[in-house]
Amino acid sequence: MNPEAWLGKRWRAGRYTCWDFVVEILAREFDLALPDLKPERIDAHSALRAILDGRLRFTKIEAPAEPSIVLFPAPPEPHIGLHWQGCVLHLLRDGARYEPLAEVAKRYHAMEHYQCQPA
Repeated sequence: MNPEAWLGKRWRAGRYTCWDFVVEILAREFDLALPDLKPERIDAHSALRAILDGRLRFTKIEAPAEPSIVLFPAPPEPHIGLHWQGCVLHLLRDGARYEPLAEVAKRYHAMEHYQCQPA
């Protein structure tokens, strides 16, 4: 996967968020389709609920794998990104970023890693 190819993506409130971004990357780069969570809002809040209540087959892992979901469940607001080569590819309101995991972790109070189970 080339993270640079994803950096032109833009946030569209209520239509394309950090969760949509991760879903699109997993589908296109890793042929991993995630279930449609509609009619819930497709954002970090609904993704967090879906992961925690088991609707998404994700297993919590102690350390990041490649690729794996990086979930920041705490304030300033829940956020999701994709761990790849020691960095996080994620979408913020000002656009997509590919940043070292340690730098992203400084902005959030908690961080969890999840890996999707095969169908």
